[in-house]
Amino acid sequence: MIGGAAHLLHRLLGLRGTAKLGKWLGSLLCALKPRKRHVAIEEVSRYLGKQYDEPEIQGIVKRSFQVYYARHLESLFFGDLTKERISRVASVEGLENLDKALASDKGVILLLAHFGSFLLPLPLLGHLGYKVNQVTGRPVHYSFFGERLWRWRKRQADRLPVNFIQVGGFLRPLYKALQRNEIVTIAFDGRDSTKFMSVPFLDGSALFSPAPINLALKTGARIVPTFVIRHPDETHTVILEKPIEVTGSGPRDSVVRRHVEGFAALFADFVKRFPCHYGMILVRMRMDAERGMANPLSDDDICKSQRQDAEVTSK
Repeated sequence: MIGGAAHLLHRLLGLRGTAKLGKWLGSLLCALKPRKRHVAIEEVSRYLGKQYDEPEIQGIVKRSFQVYYARHLESLFFGDLTKERISRVASVEGLENLDKALASDKGVILLLAHFGSFLLPLPLLGHLGYKVNQVTGRPVHYSFFGERLWRWRKRQADRLPVNFIQVGGFLRPLYKALQRNEIVTIAFDGRDSTKFMSVPFLDGSALFSPAPINLALKTGARIVPTFVIRHPDETHTVILEKPIEVTGSGPRDSVVRRHVEGFAALFADFVKRFPCHYGMILVRMRMDAERGMANPLSDDDICKSQRQDAEVTSK
């Protein structure tokens, strides 16, 4: 019954109207959740305190709530998207970069971050006819409501022209997809890895997994960094950066580190320009780490027990 009412409301509002409702909800929750708002101020200040003053950071935090909940609400209905509908809300820049990367015939790693409406490239490229495989981590449920929400999202995801691969220690599906010259999308800032590198990021440092870089080295797949920008009218631009061939001389670890640092620097530039696209993700990562449910983004937050679970390289 609730699901039917939600779909009816979405049909009335459209995807952009649904996002606007999410923005209103974000403004409300920013006012009603002082602890989460305080954590957001702390996290944005930690990474962007040298870029923005206190009033600016408070504005970033409010907009971060808005963007976060707009993304959550609109992504609940991604399964309803068609090629025609998605063209109304999203455009793509750099499609020639993706085609150039695929011309290598070794597959493409579409390297995303949890930035903006980061899931949007999946249905967009899928409806354009590209073979897209999304790597997912283990589902995490905080409550009964969270578990029900995950089931809703799962049903929506099953309707997308995308193949979802849940990876534990079994990587063969990734290799097979790349061998077929398909796209594999991986979140650069995902917290499910067992090995991280501490690299410079914004005003401090952060832990990022070298797994996508290692995968590119092993397979020869090109990496296409991808970012999604939300505009004030609730439309989006998906930006596909120039493809990267992971090569280099010297020890393998040094080559991997150079590429991890390079992507972290590129990602940091987008966060500086659009901080509200990432503010609440910083909150989510910190709160997940405090619950012991995920590895933290900041190496300053690693406690002794977490060091036993995640290998962190700092050299």
